[in-house]
Amino acid sequence: MKTSILISALAVMALMSLNNAYAEDVCQYASEASATSESDASRAIYAIGIPDAPSGGECSNWSGPGYSWAPQNWNIMANLTLRYNTSVNANNITVIGDYDMCTNSMWVANSTTGKKQLVQNSIDNNCTSVRNVNANFPVDTVILQTCGWSWSSTDAVQLCGSIPTGPVCGNGKIEAPEECDLGAQNGQAGSGCSANCKIENISGTGCSYALSAESSSELPGYEAIYATGAPDSDGNCGTAPSPKTAWQKAAWNVPSNITLTFPYTYPANLTIFGDYDLCINRVWFWRNNSWYLAQAGAIDRGLGLNGSSCNIDYNFSDLNFKTNKAMVETCGWSFAAIDAAKLCGTSDTYPKISIASPEQDKLIDDSQNSVRLQISTDIPSTCEFGKDKNFIMGGGTGLSTTDGLTHSYNMTRPANNSAEIYYKCASSSGKVNPYSMEHRFAFGKISSNSIEVCNWQNCSEGAASFSMDDGFQPTLGYVKAVCQDKLDEKGIKGTYFLAYTNTYNQSDWDIWRNAYAKGHEIGGHSVSHACTATPLDKTFLTSDTQENIAEITQNIGMPASKLVTYDWPCGNYFPEYADWLSPYFQFARGYHINQIESKNPEDFWNLKSVNSLNFGDTPPDYFTLADVAENYRDWVNYVYHDYCNNPEIMDYIKTKNIWVDTIGSVAKYIKERQATTVTDIANTSTGIKFNVVNPLNATIFDKGLTLRVHVGSGNVSKVAVNGADTGFTKLIVGNRDYIRFNVPAKNSNTVEISVSGSNNSVNATCGNSIVEAPEECDLGAQNGAANSTCTADCKNITKNATTLKAYVVPYIGDIDGSIDSGWFYFYDQLRKWHQDNNISVTFSFYSKTIKDDAQFNNAVANMYKCPNCELATKSQGTSERDLDNMSYDEVKAIIGSDQDYFKSKMQQILNTSNVSAPRTYNQLYGRFDPTIRSAVHDLGFNIYLEEYITPEHGYTDSLPDFDITQYSVSFTQSGHPGPNEIFKQPNEVIQNLLDFQNDHALYINGTTVIPLMAHQQDFRTNDSSDTLNQTKWDTYTRTLEMLKNDSRFRLIKGQDVYNLRHPTQPTNNTGGNTTGNSTGNTTGNFTGNFTGNNTGNSTGNTTNEDDMSPQVPPSSGGGGWSASVSQKAEEIKDEITDSLGLTKASSRSCSERWICSSWSGCVNGSQTRECADINKCDTKKDRPATSQSCGRQIALNASNQTTLSTSPGTTPESKVTGNLLSADSRGRAGVIGLTVLAVLAALYLAAKKRLLTGLFRKQGTVS
Repeated sequence: MKTSILISALAVMALMSLNNAYAEDVCQYASEASATSESDASRAIYAIGIPDAPSGGECSNWSGPGYSWAPQNWNIMANLTLRYNTSVNANNITVIGDYDMCTNSMWVANSTTGKKQLVQNSIDNNCTSVRNVNANFPVDTVILQTCGWSWSSTDAVQLCGSIPTGPVCGNGKIEAPEECDLGAQNGQAGSGCSANCKIENISGTGCSYALSAESSSELPGYEAIYATGAPDSDGNCGTAPSPKTAWQKAAWNVPSNITLTFPYTYPANLTIFGDYDLCINRVWFWRNNSWYLAQAGAIDRGLGLNGSSCNIDYNFSDLNFKTNKAMVETCGWSFAAIDAAKLCGTSDTYPKISIASPEQDKLIDDSQNSVRLQISTDIPSTCEFGKDKNFIMGGGTGLSTTDGLTHSYNMTRPANNSAEIYYKCASSSGKVNPYSMEHRFAFGKISSNSIEVCNWQNCSEGAASFSMDDGFQPTLGYVKAVCQDKLDEKGIKGTYFLAYTNTYNQSDWDIWRNAYAKGHEIGGHSVSHACTATPLDKTFLTSDTQENIAEITQNIGMPASKLVTYDWPCGNYFPEYADWLSPYFQFARGYHINQIESKNPEDFWNLKSVNSLNFGDTPPDYFTLADVAENYRDWVNYVYHDYCNNPEIMDYIKTKNIWVDTIGSVAKYIKERQATTVTDIANTSTGIKFNVVNPLNATIFDKGLTLRVHVGSGNVSKVAVNGADTGFTKLIVGNRDYIRFNVPAKNSNTVEISVSGSNNSVNATCGNSIVEAPEECDLGAQNGAANSTCTADCKNITKNATTLKAYVVPYIGDIDGSIDSGWFYFYDQLRKWHQDNNISVTFSFYSKTIKDDAQFNNAVANMYKCPNCELATKSQGTSERDLDNMSYDEVKAIIGSDQDYFKSKMQQILNTSNVSAPRTYNQLYGRFDPTIRSAVHDLGFNIYLEEYITPEHGYTDSLPDFDITQYSVSFTQSGHPGPNEIFKQPNEVIQNLLDFQNDHALYINGTTVIPLMAHQQDFRTNDSSDTLNQTKWDTYTRTLEMLKNDSRFRLIKGQDVYNLRHPTQPTNNTGGNTTGNSTGNTTGNFTGNFTGNNTGNSTGNTTNEDDMSPQVPPSSGGGGWSASVSQKAEEIKDEITDSLGLTKASSRSCSERWICSSWSGCVNGSQTRECADINKCDTKKDRPATSQSCGRQIALNASNQTTLSTSPGTTPESKVTGNLLSADSRGRAGVIGLTVLAVLAALYLAAKKRLLTGLFRKQGTVS
């Protein structure tokens, strides 16, 4: 299926390129189908593809079996769901019938986002019916509902529309991944919709218009979407509304509902802005998984049928719950047109609490009789603590505060020497945090030993699981592995509970086999999915369960011992169920509970869970639950159904110290932990020894456990489990040093820990392969070995080229003079630290923010003068955000003006005309393409540094004299900038650098170049604070100090990269010959000779690690730079190779990238050229031919090579020699791209022997 989609997309692109009409409509027939009722003679699959029924379009006679779909009987109302290969902005649908057609309703939908819109709500018995569509989202699904009194035999359904070019924030349409779109109101104060179409909670008390709307009854042109945003009609209750200005129900004489979505708020007032004959019957708000009736008992009319106010205003200030949805029911005897709805209230949130001292889990020496408690809050608050985590605010002990942000209390040592207290705080508006913050510490002798089984694997602070219910999605009509793409992307294993398993076909089971093979858990969820408020019969439940188990294990091929988790349909659980199902499962997850599960669950047969956003009632503090799980060391279970709502929680939870795994894995770990005992603890001559005993069946309970051991003041040198050495990690908890290691799932494990010396420090352990100050190096077992560069006590022997792993470019982004000036001191602190410690750094800054602030200008001037610092240009402004949509001349003019502005301002600041503009460039949002590359190259830039690429642009190739790196290692866990992002620890950064591998990386003599990214805003405590986050600053400086002292890395600037890759060469252009030779600062040299007659030869001699040989050979003569064309051809070839199941060459640690000079003239029947590997891999496996016979033209090579030719003062252009015409550098509609697409599409068709019949243009069929 994926291959089919790929080829279809390629075909559409080719068709559009040929006609150069990118917005032209495309029509297609369905590629997949399913139905709620069908017969063998009239299966749903007979409605896919082009019309083929002999009697199709007539409806007078049935064409017979195998041509069209129909329900099993004529008197059944049934749904036909059709899927299409390509999502389109739909504008019309054509239904072609075969016999006795009658449809009642029609919907369009998007299978990825789950959005669905009603487009027909009336009887239609035409045999061929065309319906216009105005959906506000890309459509790939059509659902037809039959009347219930006809055969409605359907031959085919054609979907027409334009291929989406991506969401347009600001067009008033909500298009994935947009959360809202109010057009011109986006970003305005109080709108609730940001400038980039994301929902914003209103700060404090405020109002918001509806961000989205849905209704099952709407007139074409008056859909629910037109009730969103601010009023835009005349508001006259006596005149009918204009199209696309208001919502109006399908019929005036029936009551209808419209559901409106707002930012979360505590509602106080709701205003309905009418436009015609407004009449409201009832109003509900969404609360606790149901609609709360807030207004009833009276009919409310919009006043003034002759033109005065048409609005209805409701007061709901007595409601005390938070909501984001309202449902309005209109009267059954009015048109009730609604233009807009505005909800006012307060979204004041509760304070977020952070523990300052004593540290969590700290052991305080028992010679102290008291301890000073100190916490902080993110907003001004009053705080209390108590011994019960559910204590009521006002009933605890108050903490003192002077600013409302820092709170303290002097606490006397408890009699039992152990403290476990809980904090609650209230905002100035009285909002109390619903989850109290736990604080744990104790008094005792610090030197005592201890052995603990960690609450969670790897001693994480909490646990989390993601589970997806049902398998078959009733509302979608097909099987879908919800969220799997997102889970796989984040490396998270989820739990899929399968119901309706007796309805699956083999392609459905393929989905679940694939999920299971990737490590996701499969759980039981019944065959019938019976939702009853009273207990089921035991015989029925056990029989249903056995059938569910048999279908899952047999079709997926998984052993029954791996099927350990069950999910109660609709969350309906009764205690006797546990006894009935205990022979089959070990655990069961509950539903509609909306609570965090304890580290020691009360009932493993009804594990607590949290509903996903927009499915049932969801706590508005959805993300806070992850914080709570981490603080309480508990377990949060997130539940999804049809759609992957709010997958951002997966990104957020990865920033927490939380173990994320399947429900079965987490539950098994808990059971094993609870059953485990530590016995036979004894001292040995080298340390301690003990046994870990677990009586559970290891075939089922197979997770293994993590132990945490404190061994007093000794230094652990080795851990052995069952006689075999095992890895361990050192860590500090509170003020005690521990080791952490795993033991396997066995009934008994013998552990021996070797301890030497009396060193309490765990900051540096020579031999653990991690460089920790004051170590200079650490190669683990290789320390002190022959030919090693690291001594046995972790001191450098010499900085030898063989140990150099990477050139690292420290990079600080977004030096900005337009932000609040209170933060400018940090810019100078950054520069001063790098200068004082002689650590290279590249600062990316916005040149046009140099204005009249002396502190900022002074900081930039100091960066400019700093000998080991470099300024890199990053353009900023409205125009710079769209550079990738501009022409070469426009781009060059805008960036050139930035350069001119920089030089002008710096000349003023430095009082000198001798100012050089930066030569390193960085693009806003990473939206870099060949046009921008050409412009910045011609402006004098020579290197582009970035940390990511955008999907729509992809990788942009380097030029011979312009280097590009678009991949990096980031200091933040997520890779994104911001004060809320978590920094990686130094050892994690170092490991990321060692593991770094990318086919598009730059190399200096075969050694990788890696930018190491951070941004100035990362170091703030929050968005509005000018306070430095000292922890992040310490982590940053410590990491760079360790890298500086690590012989495996060399810290350099962006311009150092270019200079090392392109040493300056004296030139002699007489007769077109170029001779170069250069001596680097560490005696590297290069000698080359290139002849202008298209012949050339070069030799290089490397004398040490800093060999300055150029990475791209200079050249003169014919030919052209075609790297981007060749590379794109290779990428497309690889895609098709994958789709055909053919074998592709495996990747290597260093990927050859050959660039060749042009072929020489034909001399004695032979031509020659010079080729060089710009990655210097020291291999020649992929080197192109350097000689050939004359008398034939040269076409685009299939190997990984590029023809190179540059002349002084010219910009390299994309060319190919031979019979092919020149290609546009952006590669959109060139003949080469079309030829590649055509050839590859033909290859696919030949390999698969099937036709692509699903795509049609409106003008006719494309064959």
